[in-house]
Amino acid sequence: MIKAPSKIEGWLLPLEIGYIRSFARKNLPKNGLIVELGSYKGKSTVVWGCEAKKKNAKVIAIDNHITNDLNKFSGHSFLDDVYLSELVETVIPIFSDFETASKFFKGDIDILFIDGNHLYKSVKRDFNNWSKFIKKGGWVVFHDYNNSFPGVVKFCKELQLNNRNFKVDKRVGSLLFLKRVRGGQK
Repeated sequence: MIKAPSKIEGWLLPLEIGYIRSFARKNLPKNGLIVELGSYKGKSTVVWGCEAKKKNAKVIAIDNHITNDLNKFSGHSFLDDVYLSELVETVIPIFSDFETASKFFKGDIDILFIDGNHLYKSVKRDFNNWSKFIKKGGWVVFHDYNNSFPGVVKFCKELQLNNRNFKVDKRVGSLLFLKRVRGGQK
């Protein structure tokens, strides 16, 4: 039995789930790559993974899975949800902090999904460490772009003003989609 994303604990709204699905259908190439920074229990991972599977693409899901809730480990739930969603061939889990993982990463990213620590310095660091791997024509998607997370909003506004390599395409719920229009891999 495949586990539906709506049954997985997490913070994606139904509107956001639907848009991620249609976005991935349109913008993820066959054999493409999605890198997800921040997975928690796998809700967004499963949404991205279901679309990636249809295109023989992969999702690299990076998270240390240590929650703020008394340093509880969320990795077991994450792995269960990936397994129950029949995505073990599609999702590659990496149990690490984002900065360390970026030092070992080699490859070209089609879609980078940033949903880690929401403090300004963390969002900026995640973008700076990972955006260099995004292909020209590729995407970065920020989750929690709303007033509840001022660090995400502040960084994204600065990015729009100061970085000509990325152009805002759309905002859906608390998702902000930016396309790489200059620079990047290949």
